[in-house]
Amino acid sequence: MLTQIGMDTDDLLLYFVSGCPEVVAFYDDEVSVEVDGRRMYNVFLEYLPRGSLSELYRGEPMAEDNMRRYAASMLQGLHRVHEEGCVHCDLKPQNVLIAGPGWTKIADFGLAKRAGAQGSRSGHAGFLRWMLLYMAPEFMEKSEYEPLSDAWSLSCVVSEMATAMPAWRYGGRATTSAAAPVLLHIGSDEELPEIPEELSEEGRDFLGRCFVRKPSERLTVEMLLGHPFMAVAAAAEASKSDGMDDGHSKEGNRR
Repeated sequence: MLTQIGMDTDDLLLYFVSGCPEVVAFYDDEVSVEVDGRRMYNVFLEYLPRGSLSELYRGEPMAEDNMRRYAASMLQGLHRVHEEGCVHCDLKPQNVLIAGPGWTKIADFGLAKRAGAQGSRSGHAGFLRWMLLYMAPEFMEKSEYEPLSDAWSLSCVVSEMATAMPAWRYGGRATTSAAAPVLLHIGSDEELPEIPEELSEEGRDFLGRCFVRKPSERLTVEMLLGHPFMAVAAAAEASKSDGMDDGHSKEGNRR
């Protein structure tokens, strides 16, 4: 898949992380053009025909064993991003591509920032930089991007895999189209997303350690990789080369 990037932007992050098995591969053909006074380069991104994580569960809850494998793969990719001192800033099911059974690749680094970088505080423009349903509280409060913000977003994705509904809800319904209620939830000093009862004890504890409003009290991606809920991380790696179900079939979605 051909795309163009400005090499003076944080899209350069792809150069450093594209060797990670859990990040979409990036190839530079060194062909450049001038666009509005900026040097733009043609690059090729890996094509993954299985589609995104959002297409995988297709509105139905995912079996917990499958969910653990995909979550572990996402954590591996985020860990590499954070090792480079960056934050993805836009982790959501649509930006997580399926590479194989239990194997994801994080894509769309258009909003990636260096850790600690500040977003816009003017109007609502800053909020639009991050999909509301997956936005960490500290971004709304201080317009800050931090590695721990990605951990919050990942927990929203995991919760959605478990229920097939966004983590933030009101009135018993998902907040998919009403921005104001979502902003009220995120801006509250006390409210947290509801932890799905469908999850195992380890799964609920995992989300409970992610859904923490103060970033300093939230588990890092590296810590989450060692959580008991991720005990099948090794199995996820093995599933890349075997014939395990990838969650598309009805059998794979049964509990």
